[in-house]
Amino acid sequence: MFYGTYALYDPTITKAGSSTSKQGGQIQYVPHNQATAWTSYEIAPRRPWNMTVGGGLTWRQGVWLDQANTARAPATVEFDAMVSHRFDNHWRVAMNAYNLDNRLNYGSLFSNRVTPSIGRSFLFNVSAQY
Repeated sequence: MFYGTYALYDPTITKAGSSTSKQGGQIQYVPHNQATAWTSYEIAPRRPWNMTVGGGLTWRQGVWLDQANTARAPATVEFDAMVSHRFDNHWRVAMNAYNLDNRLNYGSLFSNRVTPSIGRSFLFNVSAQY
């Protein structure tokens, strides 16, 4: 299975609405390009040794943090992966890995400031479905 998205925005300010924004500049927080891609593959789906593996990336072009276009957050790229196993027809155990290359990314953008995203991290999960 493969999922992919791409968004192309034109964040150009066509008419300045305030003295802090400038015509011809870019709207704050809006990237010109962004994309995601994710793929997963199920190995032996109805067997006791079944497994699902997957991975993908998320990319966002750099964005301006203010209306005057003087402060900029750089582009972000994040590589993620997962592996899971189903057993007993109801139970699933999974491990997700985030930001595998431990890159400094920015998750929250607000008012001329950024909040760094979490570094390389792993999430283990056991779930039941009835």
